[in-house]
Amino acid sequence: MISWRRLIQIFLIFLGLAFPAIGWYAGSHFLPNTFIGNLDVGNKTYTQVQQMIAGVRFTQKWCFQTEGKLGTCYPATKVGFSFRPEETLAYSWQHRWHWPGKITVFPFQYRLNWQEWQARLATIAAQLKKPAIPPSLDLVASRVVVHAGQQGQEIDWQKLRRQVNKDCQRGKIPIFWRIPQRHWGDYYSKSQRRQAKEWAEKIKTKTLVFRSEKEKFVITGPQLLNFIGFQSPWRKDKIKAYLQGLAGTLDKPPENALFQFQKGRVVVFRPAKVGRHLKVTKVETNVENCLWQLVKGQKTCSVVLQFKKQPPAIATAASNRLGIRELIASGDSYFWGSSANRIHNLTLASQKLNGLLIAPGEVFSLNKAVGEISAATGFRPAYIIKEGKTILGDGGGVCQVSTTLFRAALNAGLPILERHAHAYRVHYYEENAPLGLDATVFAPSADLRFQNDYSHYLLLQTKIDIPHRHLVFQFYGTGDSRQVKISPPRTWDWQPAPPPRYIDDPNLPPGVTRQIDWAAAGIKVAVDWQVWRDGKLLHQQTFYSNYQPWQAIYRRGK
Repeated sequence: MISWRRLIQIFLIFLGLAFPAIGWYAGSHFLPNTFIGNLDVGNKTYTQVQQMIAGVRFTQKWCFQTEGKLGTCYPATKVGFSFRPEETLAYSWQHRWHWPGKITVFPFQYRLNWQEWQARLATIAAQLKKPAIPPSLDLVASRVVVHAGQQGQEIDWQKLRRQVNKDCQRGKIPIFWRIPQRHWGDYYSKSQRRQAKEWAEKIKTKTLVFRSEKEKFVITGPQLLNFIGFQSPWRKDKIKAYLQGLAGTLDKPPENALFQFQKGRVVVFRPAKVGRHLKVTKVETNVENCLWQLVKGQKTCSVVLQFKKQPPAIATAASNRLGIRELIASGDSYFWGSSANRIHNLTLASQKLNGLLIAPGEVFSLNKAVGEISAATGFRPAYIIKEGKTILGDGGGVCQVSTTLFRAALNAGLPILERHAHAYRVHYYEENAPLGLDATVFAPSADLRFQNDYSHYLLLQTKIDIPHRHLVFQFYGTGDSRQVKISPPRTWDWQPAPPPRYIDDPNLPPGVTRQIDWAAAGIKVAVDWQVWRDGKLLHQQTFYSNYQPWQAIYRRGK
């Protein structure tokens, strides 16, 4: 019996003899069980294998099959394929060392131009490609119609490339390759489509309402059907997309305050504004709850639009030290039908007032603030009321400014020290306000004066919207909780308007008539005004107006 030590000695002697022999053999031959692609090169010399590889030809046509149909065939060289025999031999010879009993397969080396490959398959790719069309619900003549849709389809280029690489490396290139396809998109069963249609029938006549403090949006049957799902009850993606669209409309970014003044006048002012952002996720949950209520039989369901406040980085109070912090009050008027000169004049006068600061206790005079009204200061001739007549005069339209400012002062609760009503009713001042809330000025006899009895400065800002013929005056400052009450106008002593009057105007073409004044009945008006603060009456006045009856006046060509 041979001991284990003797066996180890014999094994080591065998290895000592075998390895030199294997090394000598492998130095000029490929070892047994060696393959290059599908070629058996075991025990072959370098020169023999070189001749074998030189005889390899990739000459057959490559054809492409899809769904059992044979497509176009191309020679291998026409699809960007080129065999590399030298690289194949060099790679195999370099890596020929391996354990003699192990089967080793070296790949063929080749080049494949994938851009040319894809260009050759462009026709097949176009025939195979289908867009993904999701299933949908629609209302056609009050009937719910289910569109099944289709899955998207195209060539799976990555899978095809792996398949081609694998076959080319092995040298087992088939006559044709089956083109792999990639599918995507939703496809639902008949039972899922039937369930979706059942829900659609239940809500097709229902209404979903979105509400906020100022906005209201209504979704009716056809739009509600868009929210119904096939795999799950509701299409969360559609609901979210709709709410994100609302957010794009309703979201408001915060605005920092701006405050700059020069020589006692504010030249740049913008109050800070708190932004808001729609809570899409929160509202989305409420929408789904509402949809369930509609399915269960409820006819209408409301969803409150919830917002997250976004404060500005610079608050109004931090931008100045004068107490200009918030909007105190505003007044407005319209000037539809105004001539170009009248619009120019009211714009010029408003600009002179924009940015004025009124100190605590200061008495404001409109005539003083606007200054001289004449052609020398930029005003143009327009119709004015003077001595009970409508005539052309410099500054026609400034009374639009005085009327608007009078309304803003009333709403701010400022004590009015001087106000004069127009001689007759002017239609501009009744376009958005009741009778008795107008004010005329004519220096030096008639002025509009009021006092700032707030504890902080007041900033006067004017806004002119010419396309919409809208004039707005705003007072900014620090509020003190005062409340303003303006009574409805009390009227008496009504008198009808006189017949119209025509004035010959040689400057107009014959037969052309132009109205320059409008008929208005005469009437007496009284408006009561009260200002309360902390339950105590702070100010109280009654504003009287005695409007004379006025006739329509026309100028006609002669």
